[in-house]
Amino acid sequence: MHDLPTPAMSETEAEVRLARNNADVAALGAKADYRLIAGDHKAAAAYYSTAVGAAYAGAARDSASMSVARRAEEMLGLLAEKFRDHVDGRIDRAGFPPQSRPSRFNQAVEILFGQRSRPPSPEKYPQLPKLFYYPGLPSIEFTDPSAFAWASALESCFPQMRDEATQVLADRQAFSPYVTRITDRPQADTHGLLENSDWSSLYLWQQGKPVQENVERCPGIFKGLTENVPLFDVAGRSPSAYLSLLRPGAHIPPHTGALNCRYICHLPLIVPSGCAFRVGSRTIEWQEGKLVIFDDTVEHEAWNRGSQNRLILLFEVWAPDLSDIEIKLIRLLLEAVDSYR
Repeated sequence: MHDLPTPAMSETEAEVRLARNNADVAALGAKADYRLIAGDHKAAAAYYSTAVGAAYAGAARDSASMSVARRAEEMLGLLAEKFRDHVDGRIDRAGFPPQSRPSRFNQAVEILFGQRSRPPSPEKYPQLPKLFYYPGLPSIEFTDPSAFAWASALESCFPQMRDEATQVLADRQAFSPYVTRITDRPQADTHGLLENSDWSSLYLWQQGKPVQENVERCPGIFKGLTENVPLFDVAGRSPSAYLSLLRPGAHIPPHTGALNCRYICHLPLIVPSGCAFRVGSRTIEWQEGKLVIFDDTVEHEAWNRGSQNRLILLFEVWAPDLSDIEIKLIRLLLEAVDSYR
């Protein structure tokens, strides 16, 4: 890494300016510099990248903003090299040098590092993961739950799960907004969902650990899930499983998820009339007790146009087209990404 930068303003001033205008290029650049100085390279890259985007999106494209953008682009190149060395090194040290890895895993790594372009997709609604794209996986919207050996066992737990869900739903304080404010990354509220309780959650598993307070609230739901389902698991990141609450009148706008190497599963527990869910070109209505499994890297949205709360159990499973060695390597890669600073 080159010599550390000299920020153009204090970090406090940068934060005050960003609170007023989250597209303030100079403030974004300064905030990035302070994160770099603090050794938080992941946050620095996020702020530098946002500064570049804000500069090129600005109508004026004034010389000061473009100067910040050019320096940010240079820093992003250096940080990308550092990130690549960190991730590759972790996988190598685990006993998997590039020549021993499956071909499409190496392709995924090259795409992640910007060394390879994603192959073109003919679908109207292609896979658009925000974090990590794994090539060669089939493009689906919904998939048939009967293809998963655990599905019927989980659905058989529905009556007890619904009883618990009804009880926990009566406690409004148990749920928290799904989209919460963060302070160490640039954040926009493009959909009006930031700290909005219309879309709320109650986590049973979060960042790979059970949330004991909520497990005690929902022991039957937790037991039915963990005893029957081979959950997507990456140390420090997942399993992730929660009750997802959508209040009357709420709409989750079209968006895409982070990873196409896993599927999202919904077990609908309480579904009033007026609720529906679109993934790509297909729109369905949830049915209580009937699993829905889909690829959330395909554009999707949900709404509740009824007069009562909708509640589903949401969890993740590995995409079934991955081999055991690919799953092991993806775990290593994501753990390396998460450990990078």
